[in-house]
Amino acid sequence: MDRTNVRNARGLLVVAGKGTGALFWAVAALWTLDVLINLDLPGRWVRGRPFYCTSRDFVGLLAGEVQVALAALIAGLAGFAVAQAVRARIGTPSRNRAFGLLRTAAAALALPVFLAQSRTLWGYHPAQTLPVAALTLIPTALIWLALPLLAPHNPHPKRPIARTWSWFFLPAWGLSALNQAAAAALHADWYTSFVGAGSALAAAALLARTQYTRREGPANLLPAALALSLATGYTIAFHQYGLESTADIEIPPRQEPAPGTIDPPNVVLVVLDTVRADHLQRFGYHRNPMPGLEQWAQNALSFARAVSPAGWTAPAHASLFSGLPVSQHGIHHGSRSGGGGDVYQTPAHPGIRWLPERLAELGFECTAVTANPVALPPDVTGFHRVFQPWHEGWYDGTLAALVDNHSPLSRTISERLRWRLPYLDAQAIADIAARAARPRGRPLFLFLNFLDAHSPYNPPHSALKAIHAHPSHPFPRYLPHNTLTQIWSTLPPSRKTCLDDLYDGELRWIDQNLTPLLETLQHTLGPNTVFIVTSDHGEDLGEGGRVGHEFGLAQHIVHVPLFLKAPHLKPGTVDTPVSTRRLHDFILHIAQSGKADPAILWKPDPVHLVAERYPYHDSIRVFGPEYDRPWVVMYMNGFKGEGPGPSPFRLLDVTSHGFEQEMETTNPDMARRLKLAIDSYWSTYRDTRGLNLKAPDSATLDMLTELGYVTE
Repeated sequence: MDRTNVRNARGLLVVAGKGTGALFWAVAALWTLDVLINLDLPGRWVRGRPFYCTSRDFVGLLAGEVQVALAALIAGLAGFAVAQAVRARIGTPSRNRAFGLLRTAAAALALPVFLAQSRTLWGYHPAQTLPVAALTLIPTALIWLALPLLAPHNPHPKRPIARTWSWFFLPAWGLSALNQAAAAALHADWYTSFVGAGSALAAAALLARTQYTRREGPANLLPAALALSLATGYTIAFHQYGLESTADIEIPPRQEPAPGTIDPPNVVLVVLDTVRADHLQRFGYHRNPMPGLEQWAQNALSFARAVSPAGWTAPAHASLFSGLPVSQHGIHHGSRSGGGGDVYQTPAHPGIRWLPERLAELGFECTAVTANPVALPPDVTGFHRVFQPWHEGWYDGTLAALVDNHSPLSRTISERLRWRLPYLDAQAIADIAARAARPRGRPLFLFLNFLDAHSPYNPPHSALKAIHAHPSHPFPRYLPHNTLTQIWSTLPPSRKTCLDDLYDGELRWIDQNLTPLLETLQHTLGPNTVFIVTSDHGEDLGEGGRVGHEFGLAQHIVHVPLFLKAPHLKPGTVDTPVSTRRLHDFILHIAQSGKADPAILWKPDPVHLVAERYPYHDSIRVFGPEYDRPWVVMYMNGFKGEGPGPSPFRLLDVTSHGFEQEMETTNPDMARRLKLAIDSYWSTYRDTRGLNLKAPDSATLDMLTELGYVTE
């Protein structure tokens, strides 16, 4: 090999080494920016706000950020080449090629950082191309023009790798800080605006003082060290979450049990959010996605015809905690009078005494651990401790999440790592619940909510393997259900099989964590414990071209599993239809008498077995004008009526083919009776409020969007 080839080979190795080093520092800069700016861990620490994460989440960021860094470096190289060509054309070639390349790459790297942060601060969606392009290209172009005024013109830095960090980190940091300052000023948050502007000036000052010295190399890594320390600290803190002391919690003095009664047992209420009964094997499903729960239920009392009072989370839980139908407690969603704007959730009617409040008066310590914040509406009070972790920030607020929307490779990796779920999964909720449920010399009421069966559907590979499912990829797994509904007709025929597999995989993942938790709680709390396992509602899984639970009150929406296990309660199956709202009376009776009496669930009630849904104007954009109506269904003698007037009345048979299925039928006498009962109920109890209702704040709106309750 001649000397020329040797020199060329050495040159290639040098270029490759420098390119690899630049890529490493670019990825490190992006990861640090995500942690410090897009996730705002320093701000959370200062404000004392918890952040729920595992090491897997922080590792998951790298998959997308490697691609962002590569794209930025390539864009920087291309931009530099174009600039050189233009200068050569006009006769002013660059005398500082290294500086020009870094300058262009820095501007290219600042662009995606600004884009991801704009999604969080301003609510822009990546599909909104024109406003996003204007917001990103203009400020990054200004950064490209301003850098020569701030940084030295050293064409041959002695330590280019160490300097690469500053070139990539500081411009993006400054631009993001200005973005945050502008957003805060628009909302009159002057403190945050001042801090953001100060951060931007600090970034500019550091760039202006950039010198290629040996001593400044370690100092440049301080932001990365801070980000790594915060990530480590929050990860460790999460594994202690649930062990908070109750020494300062004010619990009313315990009332002495009435003469002739025994001490009340502990009560554990588990709500498996969005689990439909007909996907359990005991209700005729072809697969057994929850074998642990099925086996546990062999020693429990099973209800074959349990009905939820509502078709979505907030009103169903409010009924459970009040014992009232939806119209009588008033928590639902709808539109303002005249359709002049949306409201997400109406406040409760005044004067309601919630189950946790009444249990607290009877000496119970009330603890809630819920993966779904919507499960505890603000009006529901009485819990002494509430663990309501939300996986905010991961779903859409980071660079890596932004890349997932456009890169199949990044999406595949993140789906496998499962770091972008907007909620904490069953494993995390079970861990928190096991830590939170500690006996303290008084009975415990423990409420748990598992959200895995709710969209987006992305079960771990182990759960899919356990049910022998190998779903294809006709749609990205991080899509919320309203988006799936909008694109359902455009998806390939494998869509339904894939969706069923993913849903069943989520059920298996719940099962793999729920069954050990129930055993742990039984051991921790002792034999004098009542366990209740149920669901708040079901789910459309492609029926009628819909995914989710926004439309109507079909059987697969309102028919839910219900299992009771208590001391001295004989196992078996109850075929009498019951409403899960009556669990309020069942639990309250346990607290007052110390005995579990399941007959309370089917005891005659002034209101028939009824479920309700109020319309939500936002969903009309997804489902069409037929959604702009209320639904009320009522059960009587094996039939189900659906109204109210003036909507067309439907009579459904829910007996001939099992309670899991409904079939339109004719029976004039039963149709007349049910229609009269439904119309009478609706005219008497429907919520006629519609004024002075507040829309959700920005944080709540982001959460609702991630869960698919609100369309963008």
